[in-house]
Amino acid sequence: MNNELAHHGIKGMRWGHRKDRKKSQPEETPEQIKSRVIKSKSAKELYKHADLFSDKELRDAYNRIQLERDIQRAAGNELTRGERFVNKSINATKKMTEILNAGSNAYNAIDKVRKIIEGDGTPKKTSWMDKKVSDLSDSDLKKTVARMQLEKQYKTIGKELEQ
Repeated sequence: MNNELAHHGIKGMRWGHRKDRKKSQPEETPEQIKSRVIKSKSAKELYKHADLFSDKELRDAYNRIQLERDIQRAAGNELTRGERFVNKSINATKKMTEILNAGSNAYNAIDKVRKIIEGDGTPKKTSWMDKKVSDLSDSDLKKTVARMQLEKQYKTIGKELEQ
């Protein structure tokens, strides 16, 4: 059995200590910082390092950032060929759905008229016709009288058209 303790670390390195990485990187000069801030195109970075810029440089950098954002926003509104195709397809689908709904509603209305004609020729009695006059409220009574007058006018017009 071998009772040796072997260590394969770095000579002179202490256990649990790490090199400070900030010391290994050279500090940025103000010119390098200015260059990095301008390249970053970030208003936040520009504000953070505003003391490094003269008034004119700060204004120019801000105007440049603002101009690039405006251009990007304007360019973002342009649709690609595929997006235009999809939008046209969606609009065409909506129009077709509206047309189909209108056709379906027309068919249902014609079907109701056909059922009335094929039946005894009169529409079914409504619920207000089954009630006694004394059971109706004033507003219901007014509605009933108005309805009866409209039906009477409708019948007269129908008879005039038949002649």
